[in-house]
Amino acid sequence: MGIQGIIDSVIKPHGNWEGLSPGWVILIWSMSVLSERNHLLESTQQWVCGHLVTLRGLSKQDVTELDFTTIGWPCGCMIYTLAVRGTPLKKSWASD
Repeated sequence: MGIQGIIDSVIKPHGNWEGLSPGWVILIWSMSVLSERNHLLESTQQWVCGHLVTLRGLSKQDVTELDFTTIGWPCGCMIYTLAVRGTPLKKSWASD
C-alpha cells in the first residue's frame, strides 16, 4: 500500500531526528493499535518489545523499543502533526 512512503513524503523530521522514519513509526504504531485494540501510546512500547524480531524482519529496519518510548515519544509528535497538517496527507493518499 505504500503507507510508510506516503507519510515520509509529507512529514519531514527535525534535523536531530534519530531512529525510524516518521512513516515507519506511525505504521508500526498503527499495527499495535489494530493488534491490541488499544490506541494508548503507553502500551505500544511493550507491544513492540514483544514483537521486535517480527517487526525487524518485516520492515527490514533496525526497530528498537526506544523508538516507541512514552517520554518524548516521536509518534505522539507525528500524530499531532498529522492532525494539524492532515490536508497534505489526505491529498497524497487520494492520488494513489
